[in-house]
Amino acid sequence: MQPEPNIVDIRYLHLSNMYADAGKWDEASWVRASIKSGGKEESWLQLGTKS
Repeated sequence: MQPEPNIVDIRYLHLSNMYADAGKWDEASWVRASIKSGGKEESWLQLGTKS
């Protein structure tokens, strides 16, 4: 039996796909890198903002 996927991971993956569909490849790459590193320090609503 496999564990259920983490809802945060699903949101990040969905957000990454939305950026990719819109042609925003830098943002999509950043989201995917965050997923791989496990560094989900910002909320998924803040991902589109840059400092």
